Amino acid sequence: MKVSKRLWYYIVVIGFPLFFVLHGVNEQFGLIRAQIIARLLLIYFSVAIIVAITAKLIMKSYERATLLTFFILCAYFFFGAVKDLLKNSFFDSVGSYKYFLTGTIILILLVVFLVKKIKSPLTRANRFIRLLIVLCIGLEAGLLFYNVLTKKYLQKDPGDIHHELIKNINVPDTVQKPTIVWIVMDEYSGNTGLLKKWNFVNPFGATLRKKGFFVADTAWSPYNYTHYSLVSTLDMSYLRGLENHSVIGYRDIVRGNRSLEETNVVKLLESAGYDIYNYTIYNIKNHPTAAHEYFVNADFKLVDNQTLPGRIKQDIGWNFRNFFSRNRKAADSADLAKSILAEAKYRRDLVDESAGVVALAAQKGKPAFLMFHYMITHEPFIYRPDGSLDLSSGFGMYPDRYVPSIERANEALSGLIDSIQAAYKGKNLVIILQGDHGYKFDESDPLFEQEGCSIFYAVYCSDLQYPDWKNPFNAANGFRVLFNKYFQTNLPVLENRSFNLFYR
Repeated sequence: MKVSKRLWYYIVVIGFPLFFVLHGVNEQFGLIRAQIIARLLLIYFSVAIIVAITAKLIMKSYERATLLTFFILCAYFFFGAVKDLLKNSFFDSVGSYKYFLTGTIILILLVVFLVKKIKSPLTRANRFIRLLIVLCIGLEAGLLFYNVLTKKYLQKDPGDIHHELIKNINVPDTVQKPTIVWIVMDEYSGNTGLLKKWNFVNPFGATLRKKGFFVADTAWSPYNYTHYSLVSTLDMSYLRGLENHSVIGYRDIVRGNRSLEETNVVKLLESAGYDIYNYTIYNIKNHPTAAHEYFVNADFKLVDNQTLPGRIKQDIGWNFRNFFSRNRKAADSADLAKSILAEAKYRRDLVDESAGVVALAAQKGKPAFLMFHYMITHEPFIYRPDGSLDLSSGFGMYPDRYVPSIERANEALSGLIDSIQAAYKGKNLVIILQGDHGYKFDESDPLFEQEGCSIFYAVYCSDLQYPDWKNPFNAANGFRVLFNKYFQTNLPVLENRSFNLFYR
């Protein structure tokens, strides 16, 4: 009898985290990598076992320990769900951490007290918990089987997941294959946005024209968020299921990240024999980024942010960074200054490193696709008008510091472009320089609709011929026009469309 109780006890203990992970996998099907699933299970099994051992020591009997363990694991795993339920509701103030955490702790202590005091053997409660866990695992396992059977994982990629656009394209060996340098300057607004908001006339277009570039007077990104804009640009198509004012969230950023792993542009250039150099903020299949990857372990956070420690770390974790410091304010200021210096160094070093990467690719003599993504024009805006660093700068939006960031970017890009053109002097070369989206205007600002997708866009071809780059220009057409010119692909030019998405 005792063995049976012990066995059921640990079925509940192991079953709870198994159910939670299965639920997360089904909810985010196709987005959670196998190694992340294994990591989640290992962490949650460990937590559940520690809770179970502690509960057994406190309660002595398996029946009472089962009830206490079940309640504590509910608090642990469903903390985020309950918090979200209270948000923007009548009980919104209760959902603040000041009250919610305190209430959770008091409730757990109350349950410990009540379970110890109850004289009932709790047989029915234990049977209910066992049945519930087994039933939930069975339902999630069935749903997992259904998702696999119906190939729901295909929904993870809003782009051209089957590469229909390029499946019949074969780049002839006889065509010239220029090296392509694709430079994305994150959040680099176009001329109209800079003029309307800051009354700033960007001189960089004139600078690039003197270097032989076509510079669009007006250009647009397909979307106002990085990942979707870049997926659209690299898949050379607009994305499924996204219209103007579609609401996206963190899950959709992960979808975009996964979509960027394998796109039409990279796949086509690989088949044409190009070497791929990835210095972006995301990984590409067979080409992990050699720069700083953003949204690291994003699929892990999709699941873990629902747990008590995961949600606390996400929302208020920064409060505990210098919790034991004698002077928290001074320690926080020192950390901020340190992070700003590190960010500035990374931005400067990546531009410097890029010139060396381009020179090395030029020496090899093979056609190459070099991808660079710079954050100089992205928040935090850390530069003063004179070019010095503002170490007190935060990581939010400071409109008055945006134009100095544009000016610093222009200086860095001008020198980099000179280096690229010198390295490929007398060789076939294409340089595409673009923003991924415009300035992140607040949704209440009229410029959100007008200029959220306004970007800087310029292209250099070593033969100085730009027959199909016209005003206005949309980045979704950038590689279509490029491939039509050099690879004879005859891809139709898409209608100029831009979509402002709401992030929630």
